[in-house]
Amino acid sequence: MTPSLVLFLLTAWPQGDRVEPWTVAEGPVSQPQVAIGMSADRPRFHVAYARDGRQVAVRTFDALGAGGEERLLQGAQTIAGMRRGPRIAVNADAVCVSAIVFDRAAKIEGDLRSWVSADGGLTFTGPFAVTDQPGAAREGLHDMARAPAGQLACVWLDLRSGAMEVYASFSADGGRSWQPNLRVYRAPAGSVCECCAPTAAFDSAGRLHVLFRNSLDGNRDMWLAHGTAQGFDPPVKLGQGSWKLAGCPMAPGGLVPQRDALLSLWSRDDKIFRCAAGGLEELLGQGKELAAGGGVRGAYLAWIEGGAAGELKLLEPGAKSARLLASQAHWPAFSAGAEGLPLALAWEEHGADGVALKMRIIQHAGPPPAAPK
Repeated sequence: MTPSLVLFLLTAWPQGDRVEPWTVAEGPVSQPQVAIGMSADRPRFHVAYARDGRQVAVRTFDALGAGGEERLLQGAQTIAGMRRGPRIAVNADAVCVSAIVFDRAAKIEGDLRSWVSADGGLTFTGPFAVTDQPGAAREGLHDMARAPAGQLACVWLDLRSGAMEVYASFSADGGRSWQPNLRVYRAPAGSVCECCAPTAAFDSAGRLHVLFRNSLDGNRDMWLAHGTAQGFDPPVKLGQGSWKLAGCPMAPGGLVPQRDALLSLWSRDDKIFRCAAGGLEELLGQGKELAAGGGVRGAYLAWIEGGAAGELKLLEPGAKSARLLASQAHWPAFSAGAEGLPLALAWEEHGADGVALKMRIIQHAGPPPAAPK
């Protein structure tokens, strides 16, 4: 860690998570996603979201909440809602945004594409093709993850065969080119759950973990697959119980790779569970719209409780109960975890004056390190 970053952590970085949330955008906006990078030894927060439910937008903030102008990506007509919308990731030399494009004028109906910025989010090039079959991602549900070494991966619900499957693709150049699409899983008797978004996360060894909801014998349970660009192992079911359900619950989950375990967060019949890979499920409460993120203290979990009020609850590492973080909130999303960077949480806040996208620092990069001698 450089001396300038040490000085910043000691003097400028707000302590604790009791700071006011930042307003990212207002108006007809939805589905915020956050990625954090470094610039001049300070964190920079890049937020992708949908404007008017159709256009992909990006804003960048410095570590004290000062933000640049909203940038609309060229060729990025999409659909948003229920975890549909753009995703964003940062590696050493690029900011990458992914979105599933629906543009009838251009005769595009469900192609997953990416855009890349080499100047910290000021300008973007693209789109670059992720899916290699037209319309394969037309369900509109996908996720993107970054490996510690910088490799990117997209996962999505895929309809190229006529049955809903889970597919993935990897990029070694920051999202400018993508490897041939790779099937993660095909259900033996038809489709996986038709409209529960998959979740992707890399562990420290560079293995990709994919969490998805399956559909087997009438059960809509969560399954976990592990793999690399060379292929995926057969997935395993999570938890001890099953959810017998005729239709899709539209209830995706969350993943937090940790050094000694892979933690998953998911729901069954409106009950929230967390589960370590190969371990027992643990009931946390009731809720929906789940999110999970990893900080230096451990796993942070968030969800929405209640009906239309939408109370955003946050369960911190070691806490016995969740605390209220915001009211009238929906669709929380943690920033992608990275060693030495803070953890942020973004969400939609619905009020009498409309919708605002909020973001809050949940966990710093860690306690200020000792100054170098």
